[in-house]
Amino acid sequence: MNKAVRFCSGLALLVVLALNPATLADDEQLELAQGLFQMHEYLAAQEVLLDIDRAQLTEEEADVYDDLLSILPTAIQASAKAEQDMADANAAYEEGRWQESDALYAQVLENEFALPSLADEARAQRQRIAEKLELSEAAKPAGPIQEPPPAEVQLPQPQQPEPAAPEETEAVEQPEAHEPVARPVAPQPPAPQPTAPPAPAAPRRRTLVDELRARDELLWQRAVAKMQEAAQKAGEAVAAERFDEARQLAERALQVIEANRAYAQPPSKYEAARAVALDLKKSVADEYDRWSRAEAERQRAEIAVQIDRRRRQQDEQRREKVAQLFSTAKQLQKEQRFREAAEAMRQVRILDPGNEQASFWLDTYEDFASLYEQKEIDREMGRRFQSVLQEADEARVPYNNDILYPKNWLEIISRRGGIEGSAGDLGFELNRMLDTVQPEINFDNQPFDRAIDFLRDLNEINIAVDWQDLERNGIERDKPVSLLLKNVKLRTVLEEVLAQVGGEVPLRFAIGERLLRIASKEKLDRNKLTLVYDIRDLIVKIPQFVRAPLFDAPAQNGDDGEFVTFDSNRALFGSQAADPDRHAGDANGDVADEIISIVRANVEPDSWRATGGGDASIHELNGQLIVYNTSEAHQQTRSLLGQLREARALMIGVESRFLIVSSNFLEEIGVDLDFVFNSGNAGFDPAFNAQNAPVTDPFTGAQVLIPRPLSRIGT
Repeated sequence: MNKAVRFCSGLALLVVLALNPATLADDEQLELAQGLFQMHEYLAAQEVLLDIDRAQLTEEEADVYDDLLSILPTAIQASAKAEQDMADANAAYEEGRWQESDALYAQVLENEFALPSLADEARAQRQRIAEKLELSEAAKPAGPIQEPPPAEVQLPQPQQPEPAAPEETEAVEQPEAHEPVARPVAPQPPAPQPTAPPAPAAPRRRTLVDELRARDELLWQRAVAKMQEAAQKAGEAVAAERFDEARQLAERALQVIEANRAYAQPPSKYEAARAVALDLKKSVADEYDRWSRAEAERQRAEIAVQIDRRRRQQDEQRREKVAQLFSTAKQLQKEQRFREAAEAMRQVRILDPGNEQASFWLDTYEDFASLYEQKEIDREMGRRFQSVLQEADEARVPYNNDILYPKNWLEIISRRGGIEGSAGDLGFELNRMLDTVQPEINFDNQPFDRAIDFLRDLNEINIAVDWQDLERNGIERDKPVSLLLKNVKLRTVLEEVLAQVGGEVPLRFAIGERLLRIASKEKLDRNKLTLVYDIRDLIVKIPQFVRAPLFDAPAQNGDDGEFVTFDSNRALFGSQAADPDRHAGDANGDVADEIISIVRANVEPDSWRATGGGDASIHELNGQLIVYNTSEAHQQTRSLLGQLREARALMIGVESRFLIVSSNFLEEIGVDLDFVFNSGNAGFDPAFNAQNAPVTDPFTGAQVLIPRPLSRIGT
């Protein structure tokens, strides 16, 4: 029975796989894997599932894919164990170890991944075992066999005619199980008696053999009735196409006959009943084969219909997509977006490689795209040429200022002002917030933690207080703060609050990573960081001119038109040429050393390693000041450099343009200026085809014009 079910499942699987599932889409392969899983073909389902590309599935299908992939290994192992348990149970059943086989059949029924055929067979076998155990219990005597008392010597009785045997239609009485079974009494030899008239013989008593035969006949009739009942139910199951149930019923009918074989007298009854059971089993198998072939054919036809339907849907979708792309290309053509229209035609050729209309329009759109790009290049060339001529005219303007500042002077000043805040972006936005003016601050014995919370909420900044460090220095959270200030910066308010709360313990705040940290100065000094400051604008050496420098140009106010010459060996920012042995960076290096000395003397003087106070350091490299110190020291350094820039605020702009042209300059460089009064179609001739017919634009319908070639003299 198990082999028959496996054969049916395998046949259905071959029908599905014969359609070449590798050509199916990923969602169809997922449906095939689900169907195989429901048919308990776990290995085949796993092979189909591994060929699926999970990235091509939807989110819902991906969840189904993950669930199947996770449960299939467990299902494969459990199914194999169920088959092994079934084989062991059948072996134990054949050997008569019914208790052991019943336990193994129970394990098969408890296995959720066991094949339905195995589960049905295990259930039927357990029922047979129960019937065998019941029959074996019924065959046992209910009590010990009692020996009859010794027979007394009696006078011989006259023999009576034996009663006729009961009709076969009459029911044979079955001895009760609880009645003791009497053994036959051996006949005693007659004793010599006085002669007496003969008496009528008494009816013969039924012997134990007769009772056993009657019981066997009753058991055999019950077995035949069970076989007939199973055969009737099997026929109903076949009619309802429940072939698993029909096979189980046919097998049960045969087993009932086999189990009651010993009760069939004569043996021909057993042979006849067994032949009927075998015919029933064969007929069920034949019906199942016929149904399997019909079902396989139906499934094959259904799958073919689904594939044909899917193919028609794909063709319909392809046609709709092609029509949509043509419509999109027409719209892009109206908007003169020919490159995008050509891309739409390329997509059409991918969907339908044999579409000649798409090939034609692809070439047309690419030609028009090239034409419009060339026209755009010509327009850009004209704009650039016009801009160059305007700049040349502007260069001829005789400005009377010695130094001409650029028009974006304010923008340059604003960019220069950002140099201070560009050093590592050390809380630039937070520093700006600290410089905001507070309208009024009024703390009247306010606890320290509440005062900090008030300033945090009022200015919407991140403030972190190291309470462990403060409590270690004897500063509690509820220490009162009394302060009344108006129109002062937030930085000043924080400094006053920390000075009042700290007392003899100096408290400071540090800025970094958009966070303002409050702790003791001793702890904050242990946290140092490195920032780079651009000081190239401070170390450049600018010469002091009594009057503006003169270049090789004719004197504007000279009467004799003589030239004033500028010495080319003099450098504008320094005199490098005067002393060729002096390096170019020596002068700037001296200024950088002065700035470093100023920073060390004014910013945390006791913290620098060079002065023997701490481990902070400062160096200069190519106009960049590299500073390693605390956050507060960086703040002071930035402020000091900003003040130096304000004191040195200078703007140097040098711009020179020299343009000497003659009256025929434009003609010498090849520029020809023509004046056309009728510019509509001047310089163009209509185009004609081979049949001497005018050529029109297929998109606009306008007549195509060809530029008229120029002569060598430019006309």
